[in-house]
Amino acid sequence: MYRTYILRLKPNKTQTKLLDKTISCVQKFDDIYFAQIKDTKIKSHREMLSIARNTDEDLKSIDDNILFCEIDILKDVKNKKNFFSKFQFKTNLCKYASSIDEVIFNDSINIPSIGTIKLFNKRDYDQVEQFKSIIVYRAIDDKYFVNILFKKKENKITKELDPNNSIGLDYSSPNFYVDSNGETPDKPVIIKKYDKQIMKLQSKLKESEDDEKLHHKFSIEYANLYNDIKNERKDFIHKTSTKLANQYDYVFVENINLAKIATHRNLGKATNDNAYGKFLKVLDYKMNDRGKKLIRIDKFYPSSQICNNCGYTYQDLTLKQRKWICPECGVLLDRDINAAINIRNRGIQLVNKRTAGQSASYFA
Repeated sequence: MYRTYILRLKPNKTQTKLLDKTISCVQKFDDIYFAQIKDTKIKSHREMLSIARNTDEDLKSIDDNILFCEIDILKDVKNKKNFFSKFQFKTNLCKYASSIDEVIFNDSINIPSIGTIKLFNKRDYDQVEQFKSIIVYRAIDDKYFVNILFKKKENKITKELDPNNSIGLDYSSPNFYVDSNGETPDKPVIIKKYDKQIMKLQSKLKESEDDEKLHHKFSIEYANLYNDIKNERKDFIHKTSTKLANQYDYVFVENINLAKIATHRNLGKATNDNAYGKFLKVLDYKMNDRGKKLIRIDKFYPSSQICNNCGYTYQDLTLKQRKWICPECGVLLDRDINAAINIRNRGIQLVNKRTAGQSASYFA
């Protein structure tokens, strides 16, 4: 299993110049690469390196590994336009990659061809089995970060899990999720909170396009605002996922298509704001770290239509019906709570079948 750490760098003046030079050279290399692939079929990384260095003398000072990694990033991109549109959100975000076999950690990181740079924050590296690669990038506010990809040590935690110590989660656009206990997390409504500020800064950015200094000033404000949004969302995701991972042996969720929901006219904005997919990824690795399980239920399982009291399936249930009375037993059901209870019941059923030696194909 691979993980990433993102850490902020604290370079001195000499290191800052070297980082800027390296980033600038990688940008030049990108231009040369796209110019070459229009007319020439590049046979190897080494050949591309030779062509680039003959074209621009500055590239001779850049480490081979950095440029080889850049070729790996670029080789699946057909043209320069597609490459930059992919990173459109990260305007002026420059980055370069370097494969590494060994990284020295204390309060600093050793970056090949750059040197040892101090870090603002520290992490626990006991779980690291092998460092794979790093990406160093400069944000629009001129802060430097390193993204470290590493192979995580195999989890040796083994414990007997109790299916009854579990919870079911039903995705809910306004509430993030509703659980099988009928509770919802205290989710901050992030985008709505910052809506006016975002629109105001977008307007200022458009009006200042002809004034480079003013435009850069507003760009930094805009980037800082999105950092605030990102950090607030990240804080909520980690606190919520940690609480669930500490409390339950199993967490059962729907295997839903969030990308499709995000295109819905009424639900799209809330779905993108929620970052529920990111939450599930974080919850998954936290459960795994504790020797516990996050299990996704088959997406075709009609969790909302089944009465959790008697098992009756109400096939005529529409999306607008948030509550319904079961025609069979007469119980009044809340759509989301009912679905969460059914997801948990289905999950327990599948775990018990699997434990009894039946096929694991019951899981989505």
